[in-house]
Amino acid sequence: MARLNLIGNSLSALLQITIQKPFYSTLFITKRCNSRCVFCNASDNKLRDPSLDEIKRIIDECRDFGICAMTITGGEPMLRPDIFEILKYIESKGIVYSMVTNGTLWDEDKINEIRKRKIYTLSFSLDTLDSRKYRRIRGIDGLPLLKRNLELAAEKNMRHGFVSTLTTVNELNINEVFDIVEFDRRNKFRFTCAPVSHGQNFRFRANSGAHSLNSRSAGNVSGLFNKLAEQCKRDKTIIGPSVYYRNISRFFEGNYSVPCDAGKYYISIGTDAGVSACQDFPEFGNVLKDGLKKALGNRTQEQRINACAKNNPCFYGCTTFFSMLLRQPLLEKFASIAEESWKGLLL
Repeated sequence: MARLNLIGNSLSALLQITIQKPFYSTLFITKRCNSRCVFCNASDNKLRDPSLDEIKRIIDECRDFGICAMTITGGEPMLRPDIFEILKYIESKGIVYSMVTNGTLWDEDKINEIRKRKIYTLSFSLDTLDSRKYRRIRGIDGLPLLKRNLELAAEKNMRHGFVSTLTTVNELNINEVFDIVEFDRRNKFRFTCAPVSHGQNFRFRANSGAHSLNSRSAGNVSGLFNKLAEQCKRDKTIIGPSVYYRNISRFFEGNYSVPCDAGKYYISIGTDAGVSACQDFPEFGNVLKDGLKKALGNRTQEQRINACAKNNPCFYGCTTFFSMLLRQPLLEKFASIAEESWKGLLL
C-alpha cells in the first residue's frame, strides 16, 4: 500500500508541475528547539506552537489544493507530545511525508511508534562523530543521546520508509564527511548533506558566518562535493542524486546558474499558518485566514528569489533538488531518476 501511495503521489506531483502549481510543502509544527545551532536561528523564535486542530486544518487545506508531499520540521518536532497524532493524520490524507529531527529526544518507545508510521524518510541531523565538535556546532552536549537513538533505529529497522542522516557541511566537519558516510553504511542508513548557509535578512538562516566554508579554498570544497557526486552513482548509501552534489561543486567553482522554484512548485508553511515561497522569506498569506489558493495568489517575490538563487543559494533539498532535476536535459533527467530508483528511493 505504501508503494502504491508513492506511485499515486508521484503522478499527482507530475500533474501539479505540468500546471505549475506547488506539489510539495514544508510544514513547521514548532519553532521551539532544544539545540542551539550556530547556523540556525530557530531557537531564538518565541512563536507559539499551532494547536493540533490548526495543524489538521492546514493539512486538509494542503491536500485539497493538491499538495502531495510534505516535510515535517521545526524547531524540533519531537518537542510536541502530539507528534504521532500529527503523523497519523497526514497518513490519513494520503500525503507522502518525511520528518527532520535532531535525534536527541527519542527513546525505544518512540522508535517503535515511528516504525508503525508510513513515513518515507526519517532524517536525523548528524554533523559530526566527535563530541567536542558537536557541542561547538549544535550548542548542546547531545551526541551521546543522538548515537544511542541512532543505534535503536538501526536495531529496529523501518517498516515502510528509511532512515537517513543529514549533515550540514561546515569548516569544522568538512574532513569528516566520508567518515559519516561509512557510519551510515554500517548502520544501513542513507546519507545526504548540504553546505552551511547563512546571510542577512533571512528568517531561518543565522546572520553570522560561524564555521562558514568561505575560509577554505573553493577548490577543496568543490572537490568534496564533486567526489560525492561521483561516488553516489555507485553507492546506495549516498542519496542525492549526483546532479545535486555536482551543482554544489559548481557553485564553489563560481559556475552555478540553476534558478530556484520556491513558490512555484514548493511552499513553506510556518507555525502561524503563514505561507511563504521559502522558509527564509516573508509570508504572503495565511492558510487558516485566507485559504491556500487565495494566499498563493499574493506571490510577488520572484525577483528576490532569483537574487537569492544567484548570490546565496541555500541548497535545501526542498527547493534546489527539484529545480536542478527539472532543468536537466531529458536523457540526464532519466539517468537521475534511474539512479534513485536503483537505490530503492523511487518506484
